[in-house]
Amino acid sequence: MSDINKKKTKEEEIIESLGALILFIPSILFSGWVVMLLWGWFIVPLGMPEVGLALALGISVFVSAITPVNYHLMEKEGRSSFYKIVFNLIMNAVLLGFGFIVHLFM
Repeated sequence: MSDINKKKTKEEEIIESLGALILFIPSILFSGWVVMLLWGWFIVPLGMPEVGLALALGISVFVSAITPVNYHLMEKEGRSSFYKIVFNLIMNAVLLGFGFIVHLFM
């Protein structure tokens, strides 16, 4: 039997929930920091003003609120909120990495 189909114990569910809770705020802050850096690299050279972390957080939250995200596959596999937050952190890190590389060529 694969690990995906394995029933989680109550302790495992509590640990995953605590992990999600602990990573939630850093995940939001990291998303804002990524928006702030990307804005500075790609939007400021076009003549727009720089944005601070607070405004970048607002932009990040706004875009997240209006952008549909399909977590259907993760839910189908029984993934918890913890995995969704880790996925978000990884995607922001990948986006930052690609943005950094493109920024080097400007």
